[in-house]
Amino acid sequence: MGKRHASPFLSAFLVLLVAGLGLGAIYWTKPDPPRPFAPEPEPAPVHVRTLEAEERARQVRVYGESQPWRQALLAAESQGRVVWRAPGFESGGAVREGQVLLRLDPVARELALEAARASLTAAEAEILVRQAAVREASVSLANAAEQEEVRRLELDRQQKLLDAGDTSPAVRDQAHLLFLAAKGNRENLETRLASAEAMEKAAVAGRQQAAAVLAQRQDEWSRTELRAPFSGEISQPKVDLGDWVVPGTPVCLLVDRSRLRIQLSVPNEDCQDLGPDADFRVFFPTLEGPGTLNPEPGERGHRGKWIGLDPAAHSGSRSRRLSLELANADLRLPSGGFVEAILTQGTQLAVWLRPSEFRVESGRATAFVVASERQAQARELVFGRTLVDEEDRAWHPVLQGLQAGESLAIDNLEMVQDGGPVLVLEDERVSQPASQ
Repeated sequence: MGKRHASPFLSAFLVLLVAGLGLGAIYWTKPDPPRPFAPEPEPAPVHVRTLEAEERARQVRVYGESQPWRQALLAAESQGRVVWRAPGFESGGAVREGQVLLRLDPVARELALEAARASLTAAEAEILVRQAAVREASVSLANAAEQEEVRRLELDRQQKLLDAGDTSPAVRDQAHLLFLAAKGNRENLETRLASAEAMEKAAVAGRQQAAAVLAQRQDEWSRTELRAPFSGEISQPKVDLGDWVVPGTPVCLLVDRSRLRIQLSVPNEDCQDLGPDADFRVFFPTLEGPGTLNPEPGERGHRGKWIGLDPAAHSGSRSRRLSLELANADLRLPSGGFVEAILTQGTQLAVWLRPSEFRVESGRATAFVVASERQAQARELVFGRTLVDEEDRAWHPVLQGLQAGESLAIDNLEMVQDGGPVLVLEDERVSQPASQ
């Protein structure tokens, strides 16, 4: 038999297999390269300040609007044609209390007034006539009473004479007839006097009725003139000469801005200690000029005077309505204007932070205290109610998390880590107090 040779493909496969196994053994048995150590973190450069407990005014900033101290919608009280209107009856015109603003055509009412005066004069004359009749009847009654008494005495005398036999019955009967006549006359005069007195009472009632009619006509005549119920300014005049008006027709709006009523919405939680002794400063942000923003030397805003605080909170905003009085004698402040007010209610002693001096993550406020070994320590904070000062800067009182005397990192907080190193920078910012 001839010698048998192996396939060249099989030989190549075996060679590659042996080479692969050798290379794999070399790879898997090779030692791991040394791993480099992480570099030390760079210290975070920060400025620090030493915390101090400071006493700050407890201020609340609220908003609202100004309203006139008084305003009234004036309307016509009678019907007629406008025949005169005051020269100042224009928008913005100043009027005095009691000043005539409009006049209606008074001719018909003047005629009715004169008729009423004449009726009153006639009624008074009728009273005089009735009083004279009463006096006359009284005198006649008095004379008739005396005459009756004389006749009664004469009748008694004749009766005695008849009983004594010194006179005849005819004489006594004659005396009796005269007595009866006198008595009848007295009774008639009494009736006449009662009638005269009744007519006098009727005349007095007639005079009262005439006086009432006269007062009514005078009132109707006075209503032809529309007068200002108080001093103020004309707004929105609605009638002109020749217009026909009826009772209730709007004429104008009268506004009194000598004082303003400031209406403010105060959160319910800020009303607990609010009272007349608080300091109220009112600002008109849309107005310009030092005279408006600083009405008193050295003071900011307009000083408001307590009027009252609504006892019920608004159901939607949970705020209560605070009313203040504001002097406006020079009429430079508008009604219906947007106002901002700062209410100061005593002071609060605390450590105060600005918003830039702490970090907020996931709803938690964190500050970083720098220890003596130049390491940052994270402190979770609990704040009280935020205060806003007169320069519109927010301050947060710390209730828990920090104490006076500790050093606080106040900038570059995004680079600071809890327990990480810090580099305290020394420059002019370090010595500046937080309240300045």
